[in-house]
Amino acid sequence: MKKKKKKKTNDDKHLLFSNVDLTSLDKLVQKSKPRFIDESNHSISINFSKCIDCTRCLRVCKGIQDLDVFSISTDTNYSLLPLINTQNRFLKDSLCIACGQCTLYCPSGALQEVDNTTEIRKVLRKNKKLIVAGLAPSSRISISEIFGLKPGKLSNKKCVNLLRTLGFHRIFDLQFFADLTIMEEAKELIERLKDPESKLPMFSSCCPSWINLVEKKYPKFIPHLSTARSPQQMFGSVIKNYYSKKLNIKPKDIFCVTIVPCTAKKQELLRSQFRNPKTGVKDVDLSLTVREIGRMALQRGISVKILNEDRDFDNPYSLSSYGGYQFASSSGVLSSALRTAHYYLTGKQLGLKLFENSKYKDFIKETTIKFKDRELRVAAVSGGKNIRKYLQPFTENNNRADFVEVMACPGGCLGGGGQPKSDSNILKVRLQQLKKRRKPTSLKIVSAHDNPEIKKLYKEWLKKPHGERAKKYLHTSYNKQGLKYKQRRTSQLKVKENPKLKKLTNKNSFLILFGSQTGTAEKAALKICHFISSKKMKIRRMEMNDFGHPINLQEEKVVIFVTSTFWDGGFPENALEFWKNLISLPPNSLKSLKFAVFGLGSKQYTRFNNAAKILHYKLEELGAITVMPIGLGDRENTNGYLTELLPWMDKLKNILKKKKF
Repeated sequence: MKKKKKKKTNDDKHLLFSNVDLTSLDKLVQKSKPRFIDESNHSISINFSKCIDCTRCLRVCKGIQDLDVFSISTDTNYSLLPLINTQNRFLKDSLCIACGQCTLYCPSGALQEVDNTTEIRKVLRKNKKLIVAGLAPSSRISISEIFGLKPGKLSNKKCVNLLRTLGFHRIFDLQFFADLTIMEEAKELIERLKDPESKLPMFSSCCPSWINLVEKKYPKFIPHLSTARSPQQMFGSVIKNYYSKKLNIKPKDIFCVTIVPCTAKKQELLRSQFRNPKTGVKDVDLSLTVREIGRMALQRGISVKILNEDRDFDNPYSLSSYGGYQFASSSGVLSSALRTAHYYLTGKQLGLKLFENSKYKDFIKETTIKFKDRELRVAAVSGGKNIRKYLQPFTENNNRADFVEVMACPGGCLGGGGQPKSDSNILKVRLQQLKKRRKPTSLKIVSAHDNPEIKKLYKEWLKKPHGERAKKYLHTSYNKQGLKYKQRRTSQLKVKENPKLKKLTNKNSFLILFGSQTGTAEKAALKICHFISSKKMKIRRMEMNDFGHPINLQEEKVVIFVTSTFWDGGFPENALEFWKNLISLPPNSLKSLKFAVFGLGSKQYTRFNNAAKILHYKLEELGAITVMPIGLGDRENTNGYLTELLPWMDKLKNILKKKKF
C-alpha cells in the first residue's frame, strides 16, 4: 500500500523561531537578481542574490534585538526586498551591532557570517607561523552539533583533537582568560564602589555586540562600561606580549585564532585599541565561528570516530575555574565577578548559588548580595529587546543596580549568532548540557582567584590586578560610533555652506560632480575633465558630497554629473548625502542651472543606470535645463562604458563651444 503523503501547510505561526535551512534548495534562490555582497561591517555578510524575500531578518532584528537595521523596499519589482537602514546603505553605517541573530534564521544563506575559512586555510597550508587557537566555553558545548550529535556530546579532549587535526599547533582554553577577565573586572568593581565619584552601575564589557550597542545607541552609558577586555582580547594580548617572549618568537610570527559562538568577535579584534601602536600587529588575527569550524571539518572529511582523547589543552593556559565555565551562559560573568570581588573585600568565599532567590523575567535576573557593610544590587540581562526594557528607567539619580552583566544574545553565548543553526528548543538543551559538564563538585577550582596559573601569571608578569601593567595590556577604552547615514526629516535639514565653495565656484568655468563606488565613475569624470580642458575650457572636478548643499548649484555655469548605480538602483556612497539634500529642495529652485548627466552601469541589472536616470529627471523637475541628452554607459560592451562615453563627450564639447552660457 502507498503511504499517504502529509498535507503541506502554510502555518507561519512559529516562523520567527524556526531555523529551517534552505541553502541547499537552489530553486528557491532568485539567481535572476544579481546584487552586491556587503561585508562592510566585517562580521555579517549579506548576499542579496540569495534573498528569497521571506523578511525573517526584519522580524528577528526587531523581535529579538529591538533594532530597525532592516526595512522593506517599496520597489515594485522586489516588493519584499530588505534594505539597510531604510535605504541601500552599507551595513557598517547602520545600527547593526553584529550579533548575528539574523544569520541563525535566514533560510537561504543570504545572511551569513563573513567567511574567514579561506584565510585560515592559507595560513595553515603555508605553516610559516606558530598558529595558536583559543576555544571558547560555549563553543565546546555546541561543536558536537556540526557532526549531527546532541549538544555537549564531544568531550574537551575530542574538541582539542579536532583543532589539532585541522592543523592548529597550540590549543589553549579561553576559560583561563575568562578567569583573567574576572580578576580585572572584580578589582575594577571594588574601586568603583569605594569611589563616590565613580560611575555606577558598572556594566560588563565582554560582549562585543553590547559594546557596539552602547557606542551606537546608548553613548551616555560609555563611562559605565568596565574597561576590562573580553577573554578573546586578553588571550591575544597575553600571547603576543608575554607568551611570545617566553618562546623567543616575534609577535608577528604568531597567528592567534579564536573559536567562538559569536559573529561580533570578528569585528572586535579589528578595533584600533587591540593593535600594537608601533608595529600595527593585531592581538588576535582571526575569529572563527562554530559554523566555520564545522565547514572546515566537513570539507576535510573529519568524523567523530577518528577523534581520540589522547591530549588536552596545552599548558600553561589550560587550567580554569568553575567561574570560567560560567561564561557560556547568562549571569555567569556576574556570578564569577561577584565571588572574586567578595573575596577581595572580605577574604571569605561567597556561595555558588547567587541567583536562587532572584527575580527572573524575560532574560532579566535581579537580586541583592550582601557585600561587607552594604547591599549590592546586581542584575544579568540578555537580548537586545530586554536590554532596552532594563535600561529605560535609568537616570542620573535613579540607578536600579550597582553591577550589571549584559549579553546581546538571548541566554548569553550559548545562543550566540555564530552557533550552529538548530531548532527553537536548542538553547534549553545546550544549557542543560552545560550544567551537566560543569558541576562545581567535580571542579577543584571554584573561583578565578583560586586558579594557581592565574596567580603565576600575575607574579611573573602582570604584578597585580588593575595595576599599571594590567591596565596597559588587559584594559581598553570606548568611543561613540557616529552613524554616517542618520535619517533626518526634510524640515530639519539645515543648509550648510561649503567653506571652499567661494574659491571653487567660477562663472567662467564648468564643474564636474561625480558619484563613484569602485572608482570607475571617477575615472570617467577624469576623462571628461581632461577632454574638455584640452579644448582650452576651464573645468573643475569633485565628489558630489564634497560640493556642499545642492541649492548652491544655481551659482554654477554648467554642471556635468557622472554617476554609477549602486545595489538595486541606489547612489554610490560619496553621492548619497548630495542626493538626499537634492530631493529635499522645493520645485523650480534650480531654474538657472544648466546640466548634463552621464551614467555608468550594466544591462545585466534590472535597474540599468537608475541613479543617472532619476538624477536627470529630478534636476529637470527642479527647473534645471539640460544641455544635451543623458548618456548611459554599459560596461558589458566590448570597450566598456567608453563605447557610449567617447561620442557623448564629442557632442558635449561641440555644444559647450557653440552655446554661450
